[in-house]
Amino acid sequence: MTTEPIEHYHGDTIRKIFVTSGVIILCLYPFFRDIITLPLPFTFLAILALAISAGIINPKQLWTMIGDAFISITGFIVFEYTATSTYIHLSFSDTKHLWFFVINQFLALCFFAATYLSFKTIRGELIRRKEVNEEKEEINTELES
Repeated sequence: MTTEPIEHYHGDTIRKIFVTSGVIILCLYPFFRDIITLPLPFTFLAILALAISAGIINPKQLWTMIGDAFISITGFIVFEYTATSTYIHLSFSDTKHLWFFVINQFLALCFFAATYLSFKTIRGELIRRKEVNEEKEEINTELES
């Protein structure tokens, strides 16, 4: 069964970004635990939030699109702040710190892209809803005539 792509819907790409980012965080967390200042449960909850959000996004519910935008923005802020802080404060003579910076910068770029795509999806959905409402009003006007 093939379905026609929905114009301006980027949820499938956002889903891939969230799942990939979650896997990267989950796999690399043990190697950088001594550098990461966040409590362990917070990190696991963040990974679960990515998985849950990736699993529920769909083109029929605006709230899932808004949730993805919120998660994307939060992810960008967290990882870009961490990358910048690492760049400023940690020693790059230590290879581990260099890799920590690179990985956080990569994740920030992923969430930046997810933020862009999330808002593009929301905009497309709002435009689609407006067009549907205008069509309904036009039909109602014709029926009343």
